[in-house]
Amino acid sequence: MNSIDELKRKWTDIDINADASTPRLNPSEGRIPRSIKQRLISRLWRMIVVVIVGLLITPNLCKLLETPAWFACVYAGFFIAAGLMNYTLISKLNRFDFATSTAVDAIRFVTGFTRLRNIFRCVLMAAAAVIILCMIFVTKADSDPYLIIAIVCGAAIGVLIGLRINSRFKNDLALLKKWLGDPDTTDEQ
Repeated sequence: MNSIDELKRKWTDIDINADASTPRLNPSEGRIPRSIKQRLISRLWRMIVVVIVGLLITPNLCKLLETPAWFACVYAGFFIAAGLMNYTLISKLNRFDFATSTAVDAIRFVTGFTRLRNIFRCVLMAAAAVIILCMIFVTKADSDPYLIIAIVCGAAIGVLIGLRINSRFKNDLALLKKWLGDPDTTDEQ
């Protein structure tokens, strides 16, 4: 039995150059979706770590900025919602098995997952914008111009980091759809 498994492994390790005009991956191997899937799950778990850090600094930040209690609740609620949304995406990815599903089902899953992720992302971006505006108005920013500069710079850095994370997610999801043979996937994505 051991030699059969070794033979299978050697067979899948053989690298034969295909025709350059039709670069195509072999979906029956199942390795690429799992690696992309694991990369997506890893990124989502890292986002949950950011959520936990955000929740841990909420009391000190709100005390430092002297914000009202309702703002601390809204701020913490944002991080809790972000954590739940990321956990939902992780559980969806963990439940779906690319190796046993058909290509059509896998493409449908990736399309639905992408749509759900975009909805969550838009909701969190809108909530973050409202929280940043509230932060400017509920803090003593009118008496300290450096506080406004710090809030705006923090928001700008957050936007840049978010764009980079989103770009990586989009690239991995597009690669996954391309690997699955989605006819709607183009090289520009």
